[in-house]
Amino acid sequence: MKLWNRFIKCHTVIPDSVIPEKCMDFIELFATELIENDLRSQFLLHLFNLWDHQLVSSEHILKSLRLYDEVKKSSNGVH
Repeated sequence: MKLWNRFIKCHTVIPDSVIPEKCMDFIELFATELIENDLRSQFLLHLFNLWDHQLVSSEHILKSLRLYDEVKKSSNGVH
């Protein structure tokens, strides 16, 4: 995801151990753009890619998607 790459490049050095936290930060910062462009599936694929490289756990994926869904629900009032 180009948006993710721009987000990560704005930080100097990012250790692998903080990638899960950066995923949550990414959702919070770019929630509007992700939701407006319906990028949930693409973000999930990106998380799977991070999981394949052992940068996030399945628990982190679930937490990230829960946050995305909560933000989406609060932004448009849909369950």
